[in-house]
Amino acid sequence: MAGPGDGLLERDGVTAALRRLVDGVAAGRSGAVFVLAEAGLGKTSLLDRACVFATTAGLSVGVGRGHPMETSLPFGVLAEALRGVGGQGVLEPDESAAGIAGDRASRLYGALRWLQAQVEPGMLLVLDDLHWADADSVALFSFVCRRLASLRLGLITALRPWPSQAHEAVANLAHEGCGVIQRLAPLSETASGMLLDSRVGTLLSEHQRHRAFALAAGNPLLLEQVAVALQAGGELPEADAHGLAGFGRDVLLARFAGLPSAGMRCAQAASVLGAHFLPEVAAEIAGLQGAEIEEALESLGRSGLIGQQPGAEADFAHPLFRQALYDDLVGPARARLHARAFAVLHARGMDAQAAEHAVRGRLVGDDEAVHVLELAGRAARRAGAPSAALTRLDAAAALAGDRSSIELLLARAEALLATAQPDRAVRAYREVLGRPGLPPERRVEGQWMLGRALLMSGDLHRAIATLERAAESALPRDPGTAAEVLLDAAFSSWLTVGPGRALPLAARARELAGPLGGPLAIRAAADWGQIALQTADPAGITAAEPAAPWKAGPDLDWSADAVGASGGWGPVNGFGWAAILVERLAEAERAFAAVRALVADAN
Repeated sequence: MAGPGDGLLERDGVTAALRRLVDGVAAGRSGAVFVLAEAGLGKTSLLDRACVFATTAGLSVGVGRGHPMETSLPFGVLAEALRGVGGQGVLEPDESAAGIAGDRASRLYGALRWLQAQVEPGMLLVLDDLHWADADSVALFSFVCRRLASLRLGLITALRPWPSQAHEAVANLAHEGCGVIQRLAPLSETASGMLLDSRVGTLLSEHQRHRAFALAAGNPLLLEQVAVALQAGGELPEADAHGLAGFGRDVLLARFAGLPSAGMRCAQAASVLGAHFLPEVAAEIAGLQGAEIEEALESLGRSGLIGQQPGAEADFAHPLFRQALYDDLVGPARARLHARAFAVLHARGMDAQAAEHAVRGRLVGDDEAVHVLELAGRAARRAGAPSAALTRLDAAAALAGDRSSIELLLARAEALLATAQPDRAVRAYREVLGRPGLPPERRVEGQWMLGRALLMSGDLHRAIATLERAAESALPRDPGTAAEVLLDAAFSSWLTVGPGRALPLAARARELAGPLGGPLAIRAAADWGQIALQTADPAGITAAEPAAPWKAGPDLDWSADAVGASGGWGPVNGFGWAAILVERLAEAERAFAAVRALVADAN
């Protein structure tokens, strides 16, 4: 058993599991351990110990930490951990190939390929407070865990049972055999007494030990605070029905009681920023000036409530100190501090951090807050993080209300489609189409995407009819867009009612695209050719042949974006399937191999 001096009493089983994982990775294997516990039970200390094990074993170590103010930062936790092992930019959007890089699956596979390329000396990724991670980080974490067999990688994460998203993810992974859950229990009464004795520096009475254990419920952090109170000559209240919930907050808040006014204001401002914060930002949010700033920071540091390394952010001594202070703020005061945090961070150009404060500050009708959230949502979508994008765009629309721009509503609806919520997307696109004075090009876009949403929701016949209306709307101004919409309609018809219904739509698309030339004309001909062959028209293969990669001339955009257009329903695929239908199998294989190679290179 670890001694009380290191604060890890009764943690031998978890420590051994972490050691086995590290030793396994050093020997060329892989694995994952999920440390599950309530706050204050020593999760972070155990992760720090695992990092020491890994460094001693010669492994490369990357650490990422969840943050309550960064729950919508795209891939935030994983990106931080990957930076620690040389993976800067692995999860950044590739602006040169936005059509593919904006897809979350592409981002996940890109990260996996990077990890597969890292063989020596072996790698450990440590993710603390996964319960605060964004949904896309949790998705990537789960994705990698299920593919650990192809990696020389250890994954260790610590999390609380709530919020539940990360907990549910690791429970599923453990059930599938992709990792093991190690649960931290509160300390026993015996271990609690040992910890108290070591911190107070004297042997306590059995009555004091029992009362402290009942009040702190075996939580090591709260026992530490009991020891501080006893050293200062304080008395312990009798245990009551509230136990940890009531006593815990009071004993943590008591540590702030001796602060000067400036220190308390700075601590309250810091609590809305999270467990890690820039002191100068907290001071500005608190409205401190001149000597008040130095007084506040000095008092917080001297009290042991915060710590700061030179050139780094400041940290609360434990996240529970921050949580107790934050929870003690009354609702209006908390909202005002968040609103002030938004203004300060936005003025400093720190919009990624400001976005969450716009939501928590309830800045309804604030154009700057709406703008920041919309930009954050669009950036998340480009990064292949649709869940984070939707969270931000939902919030932007909520703050904007009836003043939401058409562009914002369309971006939000697209994010709903990207996160596989077609029913909500249908309602969102209908809201756009119901706006008075909608510009023609936006009406076409809304109808087109509504058709796709209806298709995803299973309303197949209405989807096809909506796409046909979108093509009619586009035709007077933009026959190229009309042709693309008709190709979507043809594809939907082919999937649902067969080639007979799809052929006239594809023929009309080919008729519109032909005079325009270029890649669209080649694609329309290839799509028509594939469908025509299924209706026993041998002319289909002739129409599709110009889309073969080896025949690609200046009229065919042979790029990853073009090949990946419309989810892969592009000209090369049209030729490949047409070749299969006429049993030119070698040519079909050659075409599909070219597509696979191109897309792999792009990712």
